Amino acid sequence: MATIADLRARREALSTQRASGVARVSYDGKTVDYRSLAEIDRAIEALDRFMERAAQRNAQMAAAGRTQKAKRSRKGQGKQPPNPDELAAFYAAKVNSDEYLPASMISNAICEAMLARGLVTTERLRARGVL
Repeated sequence: MATIADLRARREALSTQRASGVARVSYDGKTVDYRSLAEIDRAIEALDRFMERAAQRNAQMAAAGRTQKAKRSRKGQGKQPPNPDELAAFYAAKVNSDEYLPASMISNAICEAMLARGLVTTERLRARGVL
């Protein structure tokens, strides 16, 4: 996504060309040919809307006191990943129940962990379609 500075530069190039009456605009090494001055006016209006929305987003982010990175990093804070015993117990409860169990839900490592801890039997795993 373009920054507000990029959008301003594009708008300035469009405004300059609009004032000169030329329908060809160059910015960032790109050249755009417009069919009419009205088309340039519509492009300027679109850039104004984009800059307004970007400014509103920046203001909302500043008011909330956070950034996208902070939001993402906060997601996993405070929780430790489950230990292998908890994982084995969780999946063993699924295997031992009669609720729906997709065959791909349980990996070979989890199967081995459940069997090693005596939480399930090979017969139950076969009956549930895991083995």
